[in-house]
Amino acid sequence: MYWLIGVLTCVCLIFATRFYLLRREIKRLANQMPELAASARYGQRLYLEEHDAALAKAVLEINRMVDVYENQLRRVNDIEQNIRLSITGLSHDLRTPLTSLAGYLQLLEKAPSPEKQQEYHRIISDSVKVLQGLTERFYELTRLELNENRYDIQSLNLEHAVCECFLGFFEEFDRRNLELDIQDAANPPGVRADPMALQRVLYNLIQNLLRYAHGTVTISFYEEGGFHAVKVGNETEIPLPNDIDRIFDRFHTADPSRSSQGTGLGLYISRKLVHGMGGMISAEKDKQMLYITVKLPFYD
Repeated sequence: MYWLIGVLTCVCLIFATRFYLLRREIKRLANQMPELAASARYGQRLYLEEHDAALAKAVLEINRMVDVYENQLRRVNDIEQNIRLSITGLSHDLRTPLTSLAGYLQLLEKAPSPEKQQEYHRIISDSVKVLQGLTERFYELTRLELNENRYDIQSLNLEHAVCECFLGFFEEFDRRNLELDIQDAANPPGVRADPMALQRVLYNLIQNLLRYAHGTVTISFYEEGGFHAVKVGNETEIPLPNDIDRIFDRFHTADPSRSSQGTGLGLYISRKLVHGMGGMISAEKDKQMLYITVKLPFYD
């Protein structure tokens, strides 16, 4: 009888000790919680000093929630920083057309000759078009940074899309004495892409060609590692950076004066769009030859 009482006493002591230790552990974890919000970004997480399967599972799930929160917070901070940089760059680019508008409006108020009025109206109209382009690109950039762009992925013939887009600017190329050399694809390059996004990418490439290229523009197609690729090459007199991938940076422009002819957003937006479609875009240089390659996944 005494031995039974002794056993029960030991069992009660064990449970009481275990209860005390778990209660102390829960209290310690509760004290950790306020510090966790402030120091989570530095890697601090909850940890156990006393092993308990149920409590360990709860702590693991809390730490996972903190990881998710930290990743989301980091993404929000990156987006905020990107948009802040975009606003700064856009504000810089807005100054030229706005200054031009203000100046020529003042000149118009002085009632110049009809010929001068016509010239001033043309310059004002060009400045307004530049402002429209800047605001449209900033709107598009904001949607991309916030991941609000939705892609309608379809089966497309890359060769047909490229030819249709480039030949639509044939007169512009001709006016700038640019010759198009479009090489036929060996096989029909079927790709998975969003038609509007792909058109936007090609349009941005064309705008760069019309600003900076001279001589012959070469366009070729090839296959590589599950991708169909289009490679656009041109010669340019504009100095190319040693790190050629910088041309895809936000607000990078070939012209150090940052004239109103270009914002430097085109290739940055193109990279975002291509990546959004599951593709890749890259650049190479050979002396004064610039090659930009767009790769899009095969259509299965």
